[in-house]
Amino acid sequence: MVRLVCWTGIPFGIWLAFRCNAGLHGLWYGLTVALVYGAVVSVWMGLHVDWNKESEKVQKRLEAVKANQDEHGRHSGGGERV
Repeated sequence: MVRLVCWTGIPFGIWLAFRCNAGLHGLWYGLTVALVYGAVVSVWMGLHVDWNKESEKVQKRLEAVKANQDEHGRHSGGGERV
């Protein structure tokens, strides 16, 4: 989501450069606005995530992978390949 919106910096920069006659500065302003927006949204998302809940989700996924490996007798982490 954040990456998708950050891509609007390129068209915004082109718009500034050619429609608003800002030239090369317009391209840089557009990219800068997109990067700042992406950084602010990413920090906000990181601060508002329930990390305990996310940790539990990861633990469940790892348990499912381990159970699947035990069931099929496979080991997919490093070491020798058979």
